[in-house]
Amino acid sequence: MRFYSIVPDALRIPQDPDLGYSLRRDGSNAAAVLKNILIYGGARGGLRDRLVSLLALVADGVADVQNYQVGTQEMVRFKQDIGLSEPWIFPAVSMSDGTLRALGLLLAIYQPAQPKVVGIEEPEATIHPAIAEVIMQVLLDASNERQVLITTHSPDILDQKELQDYQIRAVIWGKGRTLITNASAADRQAIHEHLYSAGELLRIGELGPEEEPSQQTKQEVDLFGEPFVG
Repeated sequence: MRFYSIVPDALRIPQDPDLGYSLRRDGSNAAAVLKNILIYGGARGGLRDRLVSLLALVADGVADVQNYQVGTQEMVRFKQDIGLSEPWIFPAVSMSDGTLRALGLLLAIYQPAQPKVVGIEEPEATIHPAIAEVIMQVLLDASNERQVLITTHSPDILDQKELQDYQIRAVIWGKGRTLITNASAADRQAIHEHLYSAGELLRIGELGPEEEPSQQTKQEVDLFGEPFVG
């Protein structure tokens, strides 16, 4: 299991050499992971092309993303079409927070390690709302191969039509503890019948937890049942 809160500044600075097999929590070895994908991505169904095409949806004109050596360290740079005869090369320090966060999220999903569970904290942070659909499509696509968990306060993230009612959990805090429950039965029915999206319910303050999460919690405390005795 790997969990991520991508820090754009961690992608801007020179990074120490790394095997590039697993992305660090903040994205601080992104150059090494990118290098690994660029070298071996062709064996995984044109992964490099997919990565670049998705970044182009986030940052208009992106034609390529590369890793490069600076002394003994590695960095990320982008090729971007700005209307001249050849694309210009921009180091990561010149790119927006949103572009770098999007790259970090894509690397988290497509990293060579392929963890069974990927958790991402607030994927919408610093990303333009219009890009939320692209990010969610990538996450939903990845969920066909592994479990993907995200935390979000964004109605735009929850507006995706492909998001099913059973995939949503409400997180509430009270009496010194955090409870994670299903959305209420009424909310799940509204989403299931396409009367409202989860994002629309969140906007009007109607997306809530099940009525008696404390009872559900009591029933679910025993995670594994009785111990097995051989």
